[in-house]
Amino acid sequence: MGQYFGLSPVIKRGPTTVPCPSIPFPFFNNTPILEPFEFTKEAMDFPVQHKKLSLDIKGNKTDIVICAYDDHFLVIATQIGSMGTILHARKEEGVAIHPTFSVSVLLGKRDEPMLIACARQIIEHISNAGSSRSLVLSLGLRDHSLPTLKGIVSAVTENCLW
Repeated sequence: MGQYFGLSPVIKRGPTTVPCPSIPFPFFNNTPILEPFEFTKEAMDFPVQHKKLSLDIKGNKTDIVICAYDDHFLVIATQIGSMGTILHARKEEGVAIHPTFSVSVLLGKRDEPMLIACARQIIEHISNAGSSRSLVLSLGLRDHSLPTLKGIVSAVTENCLW
């Protein structure tokens, strides 16, 4: 089996470098499997357009992150510090006069119709704004009540990236 040795790459910031924490690089037969690397400022910038906000909804601190990718939007709303239930929502393409939307639970609680309603409200807002991108919604909530979900939909639509 190979051994791991801690090498310390550096982060280049203009003319100076900053040491980075030790990262183990795997070796096999005394030959490095991975080459040491350097972090540059360009590599450290997050390339996805995003917004972060924190608000109080019914006495619970709620963190929301909204990311706009090329093909979908990712919205994470958490009161528990983890992802919770993950839903996927999209507008169905068709010739119907009135649009239809598909919402499915990818991971988590499948017996929570209010979470599905929340995803549907947000995807309808995205569609009405003229975007055809789908939505991935993560809801890690302590409180699944109607006022909480309305607060999340309101915060997301007021801070939208579409």
